[in-house]
Amino acid sequence: MKLGTPRMPTSKTHPELLNQLLTHRELEVLYLLCLWGSQQDVMEKLGISRDTMKAHTTKIRKKLGVDTTLQAVLFALRRPKLRKACDEAFG
Repeated sequence: MKLGTPRMPTSKTHPELLNQLLTHRELEVLYLLCLWGSQQDVMEKLGISRDTMKAHTTKIRKKLGVDTTLQAVLFALRRPKLRKACDEAFG
């Protein structure tokens, strides 16, 4: 599977998400999970270990108030503001 190279978010594109809800990296991980659905693909693309991926997804789930990574992905996909910010930053 060939993975695209998304544009990275900046504080100018969505400061409210970067500074109040998710960190830059957490937003990046969540966005890539929404695109690809595979933690393995995201780990390979970002060059991170399984433990780092687990830490990111745990923090994302906690901040979004969900129990599973799938619920976090669905949360992001169902939120127009979050989706729009990700599309603008990465799309």
